[in-house]
Amino acid sequence: MPSESLPRQLVAQAKHQQGLELLEKQQLAGALRLLGESLAQEETCERWNDWSVAQFTAGQLVEAEHGFRYALELDGDHREIAGNLGVLLVECHRENEAIPFLASALAGGGAGSGTADVLLTVCRDTVATWLGEFQKQLQEKPVSLEHIPRWPLTKYALRLAQSGELAAALEMVWFDRHFHPADLELVKMRACLEMLLQGESASFKSAAPASVMVTKGGENDER
Repeated sequence: MPSESLPRQLVAQAKHQQGLELLEKQQLAGALRLLGESLAQEETCERWNDWSVAQFTAGQLVEAEHGFRYALELDGDHREIAGNLGVLLVECHRENEAIPFLASALAGGGAGSGTADVLLTVCRDTVATWLGEFQKQLQEKPVSLEHIPRWPLTKYALRLAQSGELAAALEMVWFDRHFHPADLELVKMRACLEMLLQGESASFKSAAPASVMVTKGGENDER
């Protein structure tokens, strides 16, 4: 078996290298074919990353996102792949989701950290703007239920949030995003509701007795 696996590995490496060369020349169809064949013969996080970069370059953002995420499942500490996924999420206007990946890419510095740093700052500013705008909406006079359309569900979710039912509003937004995953209004509302719920949780923890903050092992719960 070892003698059979070695040629297989060499073929996979050769196809991977040829695919990278075609990617550099912007010959995307050939690059995707060779990178895909290399992956089929032997999966590594680096090959998933390179295949995803080719998909990203070709404008296939859904496929690229799946590939980057799978690569991170194979190696969750790979900063370059985390940075690539962060860039993709920014391209998809999902800045709130990009933040942890860009922050991970910055850990330890290295090549490309300058770009990740700039994007991380932009993402945090963008999400803060979303939250400010959403909080203004929460202060507006609620629309009566009979004037809220059945679809899309964003108006009804806002009505729930204005009533203080943040978790129910978030559940409704998640349901709506299942049918409209690229809807920017839903992306923003989800991010804002999650931040507000996290703020409520943090406030509860800070006001709780010290004994509530201790795990069974006796260590402070920092989550």
